[in-house]
Amino acid sequence: MATCYILDDQYGEKLYEELEQELPDRDFPVKGNIYNPLSYLEEILEKKPEVILLDNYFPGETREEALGEEFLGQLLERRIQTQIICISDYGQKLLERFFSREEAYEKGFIKGRVASKDGKEIAKILTRL
Repeated sequence: MATCYILDDQYGEKLYEELEQELPDRDFPVKGNIYNPLSYLEEILEKKPEVILLDNYFPGETREEALGEEFLGQLLERRIQTQIICISDYGQKLLERFFSREEAYEKGFIKGRVASKDGKEIAKILTRL
């Protein structure tokens, strides 16, 4: 069974419910909204999931912070072999922070970018992986 982590602060629970219906053969360990993707870093490094759905901005102390960027940077430094789909309207900026878009896709670090938080749209991408 393929494992997919949903790391989103506002739509995690909604995405879980929609994706669980669309892809019942997948394992979704995170079933709700999260506040910091970095708190899942060690678990993900240990379990090596097939896919991570990653939002970019999470609530900070005074404003939203780009914790998705920091999380992605730490994953890439450790060369984890997982497929990442950016689920944010800022997904393009997240990609450009580390590589040109072409290089990110070419190296297989990033498998896609979805601006909407639509579980059916995301499910279509997941079934192509």
